[in-house]
Amino acid sequence: MKRFFQKLVDYFAIPKAEQRSNRIESNSIRPMLNKVLVSSLIVTLLLFVALFFFFGNNKTFALFTVASVIGAYYISGCALGFIFAIPKSFQNNQSAQVVSKDGKPDSRSATGYKDNTSIEEISDWITKIIIGLTLTQFGEIKIMLADASAHIAKSLQSAVPQVQGGAQIDLYTFSYALIILYAIAGTMSGYLWTRIEFPKILTQKENDIETLKYKELSEGLIRSMNDPGNTTIDTASLLKKSSELVQEDLVQVMQKIIDATPNGPDPDDPQKGRWGGIAVLNNTRLSAEVTSASIPGLYKVKLIASTIDGTPLLTPVGIVLHDSFEPMLRVLDPKGDKEVFLEVVAYEAFTVGALCNVNSAKEYARLELDLNQLPNLPNGFYWS
Repeated sequence: MKRFFQKLVDYFAIPKAEQRSNRIESNSIRPMLNKVLVSSLIVTLLLFVALFFFFGNNKTFALFTVASVIGAYYISGCALGFIFAIPKSFQNNQSAQVVSKDGKPDSRSATGYKDNTSIEEISDWITKIIIGLTLTQFGEIKIMLADASAHIAKSLQSAVPQVQGGAQIDLYTFSYALIILYAIAGTMSGYLWTRIEFPKILTQKENDIETLKYKELSEGLIRSMNDPGNTTIDTASLLKKSSELVQEDLVQVMQKIIDATPNGPDPDDPQKGRWGGIAVLNNTRLSAEVTSASIPGLYKVKLIASTIDGTPLLTPVGIVLHDSFEPMLRVLDPKGDKEVFLEVVAYEAFTVGALCNVNSAKEYARLELDLNQLPNLPNGFYWS
């Protein structure tokens, strides 16, 4: 079912052209993000190696201080870049059409909820505030950076070795550069990551919602279209075809045959290899016709059991479907016709079996048809 629901999500959620453009944009930005991350990592490693040999006393304290400063400004930059790059949500005013059990449009309106976009509004506000403060308070910002650099340099002073004459190296410029470098690197990393990964997170969330929304609709539609009462005979009215069936219903005999026959080796296609692997035996043939349904991802499957020479079928035919169909066994009454057929709705190919000329639990003919091997069917119906 997963493949089918994913097809529905892809169809209803986001237009394919827009998905393609998003992937192209993501692929073009990712190399830039990788370069920023790798460059930041290399610079940081070289910086720590250099500082390890530079600091004389209290190396552990000094390196920990530098790491704290780097982490604080890098994470702050990431948060700033995240705020700048928060994407706008895709708002679609079209709602899903409600349909009744018979597949016709329902006059009731579909109700639901829209996403809370407060984070987008907050992002806009903060972005405008930051830009406004930067333009109007640029001088104050420089003073704040200078004070922060001075405090960082002062905290590292105890680990700085003395030079000739007893003077110490001033780390003010180093501290200032440290702040600028990692604030910019963090902003770029946060911005690029948000442009690439954050839309994917939001899209996956939308896909999950769409999957839940259409799951009940699609399953109800499939159940109604696969209603066994529309195509199968009333088992209570079956005529007994031989003396051995006087005490047992024909459907019960077929069910005994199914229970006594182990499933095929593929758990996803249990009927494959279970019923002999041939679709033609003696004068009976099992065939199928597949057409696309009006709903994307669904296909109408017409399973046909017929005689090759056109003579009437003499006994009911049991069609054994994939175990996802309920009931799995459908018994068709030919009523003197040369063929019987069963119409179901499916989202992908499967193997079907047929029980013909059933006289007892040991005397019967069996046919098998793998729909995935039939040529010239709709491309989306096949699976691999």
